[in-house]
Amino acid sequence: MAFTDRVEFTKEMKKEGYTILAPNMAPIHFRLFENLFASYGYNVEILQTRGRQIVDEGLKYVHNDTCYPALLTIGQMMDALHSGKYDLHKTALIITQTGGGCRASNYIHLLRKALEKDGLSYIPVISLNMSGLEKNSGFKLTLPMIRKALGVLAYGDLLMLLHNQTRPYEKEAGASRKLVDDWTKKLTDMFAKEKGYSAKEMETILPQIAEDFANVPVTGEKKVRVGVVGEIYVKYSPIGNNDLEEFLFSQNCETMVPGLLGFMLFKVDNRMEDIKLFGGSKAKFEVVKILFDYLVGIESHVIRAVEHANTVSNRFTVPSSYAHLKKLITGVIGYGCKMGEGWLLTAEMMERLDHPEADMKIIHIAGTNGKGSTAAFVSSILHAAGFVVGRFTSPHLIRFTERIVVDGEEISKEDVIRLGERVLALPMKQETTMFDLCLGMAVLYFKEKKCDFVVLETGLGGAKDSTAGLSVVPEVCAFTNIGFDHTAILGNTIEEIAAEKAGILKKGTHAVLGIMDEKAADVIKKQAEILDVPITNVDNLLTKISTYEIPLNGVFQRANATLAVGVVETLFNNHCGYLGDNFLSKKEEIIRQGLAETKWPGRMEVLSEKPYVLADGAHNPQGVEALFNSLKNMFPDEKFVFLVGVMADKDYRAMMRTMYPLADTFLCATVDTSRSLQADELCQNLLEDGMSAVVSGDLLDGIQKAIALGEEKGERIIIFGSLYFIGEVKAIFEGGSIHLPEYE
Repeated sequence: MAFTDRVEFTKEMKKEGYTILAPNMAPIHFRLFENLFASYGYNVEILQTRGRQIVDEGLKYVHNDTCYPALLTIGQMMDALHSGKYDLHKTALIITQTGGGCRASNYIHLLRKALEKDGLSYIPVISLNMSGLEKNSGFKLTLPMIRKALGVLAYGDLLMLLHNQTRPYEKEAGASRKLVDDWTKKLTDMFAKEKGYSAKEMETILPQIAEDFANVPVTGEKKVRVGVVGEIYVKYSPIGNNDLEEFLFSQNCETMVPGLLGFMLFKVDNRMEDIKLFGGSKAKFEVVKILFDYLVGIESHVIRAVEHANTVSNRFTVPSSYAHLKKLITGVIGYGCKMGEGWLLTAEMMERLDHPEADMKIIHIAGTNGKGSTAAFVSSILHAAGFVVGRFTSPHLIRFTERIVVDGEEISKEDVIRLGERVLALPMKQETTMFDLCLGMAVLYFKEKKCDFVVLETGLGGAKDSTAGLSVVPEVCAFTNIGFDHTAILGNTIEEIAAEKAGILKKGTHAVLGIMDEKAADVIKKQAEILDVPITNVDNLLTKISTYEIPLNGVFQRANATLAVGVVETLFNNHCGYLGDNFLSKKEEIIRQGLAETKWPGRMEVLSEKPYVLADGAHNPQGVEALFNSLKNMFPDEKFVFLVGVMADKDYRAMMRTMYPLADTFLCATVDTSRSLQADELCQNLLEDGMSAVVSGDLLDGIQKAIALGEEKGERIIIFGSLYFIGEVKAIFEGGSIHLPEYE
């Protein structure tokens, strides 16, 4: 069975009483959910296992830099399946799938991959979602079930809040826990009788719960109050936070944990914001608005219940409303900015460095593929025009210094050390990533070199990217093609990904759109319209560029070169004072020269003519499709020997299926990084899909095998995959350790 196949949870499985295993996120809330599902005939079991073995189990299937909650949830479920406790042919799994940019939307795919790896792909995985992402005939969310689930959030939040504020002070140990257990049973009984979940009923029941906790005898001592915030799963789950609440209690502390209702309100409110910013039907907005208003009403009942408790025993902290918390961010962060705080880190870093970027003229480039090539073309043209040009790109192929370049010259190792020490010494409030540090070094270096222009490539996305945190408005924001990559972070649709990329736009800039999917272009155009940003399309330049000499191989490089010319011409048309009369009189000559002198390694780069070896950093489905088309155009009717190394979080099966019609053989290698897919696993997957594949051994061995096989079959060798992989390949070729056959 192919990995893309999905085993549905059927009505028959429900009738047969399949055990449905679910990870435990929030103990109080999920006990109520467990009982709620039972009332609808679902045999759901919330897993209670924890310990180091869960982490170890998760590491077998999920890379440790993917997402810690993913590692835990998948580890917990796989551990349960391996425990021998369950009949695996009558067991199903359930996991939430929210959609949008959160990685949690992809847990379900990682889980299915884990099942497939262990030969358990027959076990159905149920997607718990309200977005229609997946449907199962045997498991349906009905309106009454959803209303009860929302009631669970309210009751769970109140029980958690009151328990946390009572337990540290109770005179009789276990009194507050007993109330939690008693009310869990009462609420379960009510739900089974179709009672207790309406807003009107909650208005009565919630104060009763609060009053019971207010009547628990307590001591009068004061204890340290500790707030717990952070990633939603780790914040609530004992397995995720190593029983943090229990530890704090043992240390004589009172724990304050925000409720799940606030998170739900944010998600729903954010969806309304998406519709307003990026488009959507009025009807959909109204439906979401109804849900939002309903949640606000429930939230108000919870708040009033705590206020009622204070009329009995004035010792409880009343939670703030979502509306109040939303007001607190006004003027601090734009509400349409989402998913990540990378740009906040950059903003703080620039402030502490006294804003070295303040006077820079920046060209900001976002997109899925082609960002680096476009940056190289733009930089080369501007350099040919006589300007000092800084370029910041990532990742590097061989040397870290490749990331920071001025006029084609890499930053020196000495400057890296000097500027790195300066950036590392900053008293940052938030932990910085390597990308943040590199960006800080680059900006300082570009200021020292008095760059006329700075070309910045986004690292990931746009809105959340560190490069978006610079205070200066870019002269031009350029967008390359947009496709599916980093979906766990950026979104599951072209529109969602495009919306993230469009996040680099700022009022006062100028947008230049490359050749891309119409849906993606529409999203960027809409955001540009909101910000009153003028747009340039480059479609009319494509024919003109076809006459220019471009040293970079691949038909897709014409599109990248076209975008680069569009960027430079936009600079001229809107800021002719920057470029001067010299550029005006020699524009055509300068553009031709700049394009012809562009260098960008690792993109359809010929490493050897005899034997013919070409390397390309095609690391996602769109990149592989572009490579496929270029190879067909350059070498019609030829087959190739492919050497491949990919990351485990990429859709590598789709990539290989795309390239398969041109493949004689796939040699599978392992990239030297923690995110790498192991060569033997890649090989096994390809064999299962009916392709010819072998494990290459170490990389040097793999290259030698590919060359030998290519010589034997009279075929060219194509090496593609992760940019890190291509960097390793180039280092081997440049190091002279490859034995090449002798040709006459």
